[in-house]
Amino acid sequence: MEFVPSLAEWESDGTPSAVTIGMFDGVHRGHQYLLGVLKERAEKLGLRCVVVTFDRHPRAAVAGSLPGSLLTPLPEKRALLESLEMDVCALIEVESGILSMDSRQFVQQYLVEKLAARVLVVGYDFRFGKGRSGDCSLLRSMGEDHGFHVVEAEPVLVDGCPVKSTRIRKLLLEGDTRSGAELLGRDYTVTGRVASGDRIGRTIGFPTANVAYPQDKLLPAAGVYCGICAVGGVEWPAAINFGRRPTVSAADAPPLLEAHLPGFSGDIYDETICLAFGPRLRGEVRFNGLDALREQIQRDVEMTERWYAERLRA
Repeated sequence: MEFVPSLAEWESDGTPSAVTIGMFDGVHRGHQYLLGVLKERAEKLGLRCVVVTFDRHPRAAVAGSLPGSLLTPLPEKRALLESLEMDVCALIEVESGILSMDSRQFVQQYLVEKLAARVLVVGYDFRFGKGRSGDCSLLRSMGEDHGFHVVEAEPVLVDGCPVKSTRIRKLLLEGDTRSGAELLGRDYTVTGRVASGDRIGRTIGFPTANVAYPQDKLLPAAGVYCGICAVGGVEWPAAINFGRRPTVSAADAPPLLEAHLPGFSGDIYDETICLAFGPRLRGEVRFNGLDALREQIQRDVEMTERWYAERLRA
């Protein structure tokens, strides 16, 4: 997949394209359906498959920053789009001024002249341009003049409601990682480098990998989760903890993401690992001393191992 860091500065070769535009945070089941429609139309007509997305969330242009808000930060989203066999991923830089362009000007300058769009696939609630004034009606009208066809993808429904990134975020922030995974079409994952910690886990018999996760990545509700860790191309069961560890840390300590891998031995400091979240076992609890904490962690690990074994058998 060709990656274009700035759509505004990209010198396209004029190859006719099937295009879609959106944030695509999560690349969830609704996005996957839309991208499948795009891929199908592109292959049928012999067009290049182009995904236009954003270098960061458009709301960040107003808010300044949105820490911990993304289901899929850009490197993760880029990898997912490549796995879906998109041909080009082109970024709109939110500070470039494109977002405030008149909607007709955007269509003319970018969809027609730069991307040579022949097909445009958009979501059912798509809006674009200054003040979000552009919609499917405008696109269809301009498509008739400029030779592109507009396809409005239907929403994917789960339990009667559309699959949307906001819905998934809400579920994850409630700790409902299983319902979130159903909407995503895969486990929710966090990838990061293993950093040095305070080694408290090692002193009580449960060494953990302390994961330095991307600061724009949304983490589920604080607590302990069953999970899976991918390290060096091998999967291990993982008892995952996210939170401030109230039994051993100060109340104002920053939240940490850490995982204990039963049966694993080895030095993985500075390695990049991927944690996939299974079901939540419990919320964050302050225990009355290290012995009580140790006993609970033992139960958490045993439940994680049982869950992992059942998953392998399923």
